[in-house]
Amino acid sequence: MSVFILKIGDEDNTSPVLAYSWGKEIFLLQVQNTETKKTSKEEEEKEKESKVKVVGYYTASDDISSLHWISQNVLVIYNSYGEFISLSTKKFSPSNPPPKGFDNSQVVLSTVTIDDEIRYQMFNDTMMSGIPQNSVMFYEHTIRGLEFSKNIYIMGKKKMLMLKHFAWQEYLDELCKKSEWLTAMSTCASLFKGENNRFSEVPNNVTEKKNILKNYAVELTKKFIMSLEEQNRHESMNLKAWSTTVDTVIDFLISTENFEYLFTAIPEALDIFNIKELFLDSIEPFILRGRVKSLPNEAFKEIVRFFTEKKKIDTLQYLVINLSTEDIDMDYAIILCMQQNLLTALMYLCSHKNDADGPDVLTPIASALGKYQRSLIEDKPEQTREYGLKFLWFVHMVLNGRLFPDGALSQEQWEVKVSETILWDY
Repeated sequence: MSVFILKIGDEDNTSPVLAYSWGKEIFLLQVQNTETKKTSKEEEEKEKESKVKVVGYYTASDDISSLHWISQNVLVIYNSYGEFISLSTKKFSPSNPPPKGFDNSQVVLSTVTIDDEIRYQMFNDTMMSGIPQNSVMFYEHTIRGLEFSKNIYIMGKKKMLMLKHFAWQEYLDELCKKSEWLTAMSTCASLFKGENNRFSEVPNNVTEKKNILKNYAVELTKKFIMSLEEQNRHESMNLKAWSTTVDTVIDFLISTENFEYLFTAIPEALDIFNIKELFLDSIEPFILRGRVKSLPNEAFKEIVRFFTEKKKIDTLQYLVINLSTEDIDMDYAIILCMQQNLLTALMYLCSHKNDADGPDVLTPIASALGKYQRSLIEDKPEQTREYGLKFLWFVHMVLNGRLFPDGALSQEQWEVKVSETILWDY
């Protein structure tokens, strides 16, 4: 058994938590202190009561020989197969049996198997003969966990082994010190997206977790760029190496939703190496895959100029229809779409442009019809067909009360917009 004090609320309020195992099962018991008032004729007294409550439950895959707290929310168990397994008590089941759909595997943070030599040293020599391989008969005092240090020590007769459980930031900091940048970035991104549950001290609140990891991702990227500057002083990187590096940085910062930092600080940092244009070229595949969701206004205008000069109109269309409209200059973006014939993007922007009387549905309809009539006069059959279909599609969406790419007009808005469309068409 192992006991640990968990702080709840302010510093003066502590509730001891007892962890104990029986076979494969672990129970967490919390001692809750309460005060009750007892009134008598002579005086008023306070009487303290302690209540014990089961607050966590977990079933391991093998018999548990020993268990130790090594931090506030991490418990390490040693099982009959010589494995040390760290468990997140925050993810224990609140009841026994666990509720339907409970994922037992989420509790396990990491597993380490110790070598046979030191494992043998932990057993009583006189008991080894004839004892099954998975015997749990060993000296209990050979294992010690140190609270808050996240260390656990295994002491044999000739050797001592120390295991350390890393919290998420400790692990990433260690990777940065070793210049293992790719592993650090992929781990940080997986934590941000909630795909990696193998570390302790990750906030349960999704918003809090994302804010912390988002800021950490920026600091990690700064360290990485500093390492590139140092590396480049000793040996210049070729264009292929730079291309891979820029792709890595873009992918990482998009994965952690650091769009503002990506499109403001990174081009400036890369300009030192004279590869700013490489950055703009490298962003194109991410635009085409719909991963660029936000852009500062100035960065949006610069990217528009860059791809307009290269006549990559489809890239601009993909860029606009995947962007959040909160940060960009809507009037500028709408004029761009009309000039470059980006009718789908125009419909997207106007669907999100909330004027006093609701979304602007007439602008894309009028633009599509005007381009249809012009292409008809200029005898351009392919464009005529394209613009004609877009016009009919836009009108169809309004009649059905739909916005692009999703959403719907309210009943009141629908009545107004349908009336406006019919009156304008006729």
